[in-house]
Amino acid sequence: MEIAVVENDYVLPTVMYEHDWIHILYMGISTIFFLIQVCQRISVDLFYSSNDLKTGIYIPSLNRYPTELTPSPSSISYIWYIVFIWQAILIIYSIIGVFHRTSSGSYFYQHPCAMNKWCFFYMAFGLILYTPQLAAAAKNKYGIGISIFRHVGTLCEVLIILVVVHVSLWENLNNYLRHRFFVDVWLTRLLYHNGLALWASVLFYESCLSIVIGFIYSNYISPITASFIGCSVLLFGLLILSILENIIFYNSLAFTLSPWFAFIWLLGGIVFRQHDELSSSIDVICFPSNLSCQLFSNLSSYPFQIINNSNVTVYLLQPLVEYTPCCSNLTWLITQMKSRMNSLNISSITGLALDSNNNRLATVASSKLQLVSTTSFSFVNSSINLPPGSQAISYSQGSFYVGIFPVATPYTLYIYSSLNLTKTGNMNFTQGGPQRIIWLFSNTLVCVLTQTNPSSVSKANFYNWPSNTLNQSITLPITNAYGLGKASNNDSFVYITDGSWGGNIWQLKTTSPYNFTLFATSASSSESPTSVTFDGCNRMWAAFANFGVRIYDINSRSLLYAWNLNSTYSMLYDIVITNQYQLYLADKTSGTLARYGSVLQCTN
Repeated sequence: MEIAVVENDYVLPTVMYEHDWIHILYMGISTIFFLIQVCQRISVDLFYSSNDLKTGIYIPSLNRYPTELTPSPSSISYIWYIVFIWQAILIIYSIIGVFHRTSSGSYFYQHPCAMNKWCFFYMAFGLILYTPQLAAAAKNKYGIGISIFRHVGTLCEVLIILVVVHVSLWENLNNYLRHRFFVDVWLTRLLYHNGLALWASVLFYESCLSIVIGFIYSNYISPITASFIGCSVLLFGLLILSILENIIFYNSLAFTLSPWFAFIWLLGGIVFRQHDELSSSIDVICFPSNLSCQLFSNLSSYPFQIINNSNVTVYLLQPLVEYTPCCSNLTWLITQMKSRMNSLNISSITGLALDSNNNRLATVASSKLQLVSTTSFSFVNSSINLPPGSQAISYSQGSFYVGIFPVATPYTLYIYSSLNLTKTGNMNFTQGGPQRIIWLFSNTLVCVLTQTNPSSVSKANFYNWPSNTLNQSITLPITNAYGLGKASNNDSFVYITDGSWGGNIWQLKTTSPYNFTLFATSASSSESPTSVTFDGCNRMWAAFANFGVRIYDINSRSLLYAWNLNSTYSMLYDIVITNQYQLYLADKTSGTLARYGSVLQCTN
């Protein structure tokens, strides 16, 4: 008995052997791209792990887009390494055939090897098609549409190879036996049939997974329906495989068992992932700002749900210290604030905005943007010149947004990084000059206040985000819409100040029918409401030029406290408050940034 991988056949002296260089070229291309994919997979798993999700193995389709069909990251990563090992042995076996001669005047890789030239052509094409998928993963990117195309396209290429190899072995089986290549028959079934079938099975599973991801995260259908479709496609594939294996092509597929290994492995990964999630502890996030605690379980599964249940007891392992309770005694609170007063001189200051951590306060004064540390109450060594007329400022998602007043074309909102104040872009509008901007409903909707020049028409414009398409433009019955704010726990309403003398504070509903109702009035025609801010206890702090600060309950709209500061600050332009009752006021006339209060610990 002769074995192709061990010894050569006896060759007659008159037989001439010639290599098929195109065939060898296809084998070389397949080998190169196979090695590229192995390196990419290792780089994804080891060097590009997700810092946000704290996982050692990072698969974009799993960690960033969880579904009910998603196995554990380790299970799908490890089975790819099994595929790579199988492919490596397959390629080595094929390369050995390049140097092995048969008695018929050809090399083994040319004939009767079942993995013929066209198999390597489609294999090279499939590897080239799938390589960008891993390259995108290494760059922490995952395009849903292109991913489906790459998975399904590569799967089709591998299925073509699998069919050709099966047919080729069946047609050349007598030649294998005539040349006494008995071991090679079994090596063909083990390496080619099972290796390619394993590769195709993993690709088929990831194709189903990509389809589910595409449906869910493109908001085409509900997650449950998408998962049902994906599972149905997977089940249909298993049924087809079972029918082909046991009825139609029994003789050819009788020894091809690797697909069942792949499916059991991956489906078992789903079971282990769900078991880990169910056995994990419940995460509790408490928000004293709105007197609520929210329980999050199964954080890595989809969909996420928050359930409101008043019959749940929450046990805290340590007291909450970041936020203070509501100071219900406003007289005591204001007294404490007055006893802790500091100020900085900033000529012509008009705008204030806090970053999300309450660590830095951005100031706009004399067309200059500058940062102040809320800890030391001193200037940070960061400042930048702004366009002429820069006045109002807003903050969201790591950026400061600066508006121009008086309004001038082009109608532009200028964007600056909160880290180093570098300019990162512009937002242009056609409805008028933008003053302030605020994000709503988990950053899916944006409200922008605009004015025309001269100040005759004010609008509240709602844009879908991040598409930045206009959703609704509301013409307001006021002429100088300037201040804009909302309560931290309620996106249903925004509050707008009419900066005219004798102007009022208004409440605007953020969804249809967009009711615009009076919230609070000025005490006299010599006052002007310029800005509003909110503490964590449903209280509005409003700055009034020629008066000071008034505090309102946003539910009852009642005035809770009036703090007259007119003798000290006659032209208050902006106001912000931290979650620990540090109040910042910007007075343009005196050129003062005032801070009242420090870290206060209220008892009620």
